[in-house]
Amino acid sequence: MLNFYWIYDMPNWALCTLIVGSFSIFSTIGIRSTRKLARKLMARPHGQNEAVGIYVSAIGVFYGITLGLITVGASTTFSDISSQVDREATSIASFYRKVSNYPEPTRSLLQGQAKTYINYIIDTAWPLQRQGIIPSDIIKQVVAIEKNLDAFEPMTGSQTALHEVTLQTFDEMARMGRARLQNVTVGLPGALWSIVILGALLNIFLTWMLILDNNRPHIWLGIVFNATIGILIFLTAAMDNPFRGDFSVSADSFQMVYDQLMKAKIS
Repeated sequence: MLNFYWIYDMPNWALCTLIVGSFSIFSTIGIRSTRKLARKLMARPHGQNEAVGIYVSAIGVFYGITLGLITVGASTTFSDISSQVDREATSIASFYRKVSNYPEPTRSLLQGQAKTYINYIIDTAWPLQRQGIIPSDIIKQVVAIEKNLDAFEPMTGSQTALHEVTLQTFDEMARMGRARLQNVTVGLPGALWSIVILGALLNIFLTWMLILDNNRPHIWLGIVFNATIGILIFLTAAMDNPFRGDFSVSADSFQMVYDQLMKAKIS
């Protein structure tokens, strides 16, 4: 399986420059170094460039559609995970508001645990997720909250109703948390990345088969064509791992819940 996780240590502008620049340089070197071989193989028959152009167009369209679909898929996955994170933050806020109606000392205990839990997500879990590491201690915190919820015994009908709704909210919070952890290492399979890269190289190779009397326009046409492929690959790579890199799902929704709901309430 291909492992290019080091690219997420780079800012997006640098990553884009690296990918697009690599494709452009490789295209230019290839055009310059294959002129004699290309002229010898193609023998400059009439209509040669037209024939190569047809192949470039056909394969380029097929590859472009495939790469476009892969990019859209990566974008959809990124958007779905971002929405899941927002729903998780909302469920934690809802849980905190509901336990605020519990009697003491359960109220302060559960509020404190909810506050500790969201701080752990922001300060500890998120930096680990950005490194592709699944935080393990988070499970212990969820279990501790569940234990205190189960220990609470409602004394009135209203408390019973509140407790049932709170348990449902907690289940949603825990479920969304598990989903987030499962998505920490999500990404395109290595085999699919191999196809993307191989397809790009084949497209570059086809542009080398064109025969132009002047190399300069050939080089510039190759740069434009292959830079476009590089941009699409950059977009796919930037969104492939939703928790890694500059363009990643952030913990802003959790920070907002903490700042607007929990920070002012110490009790």
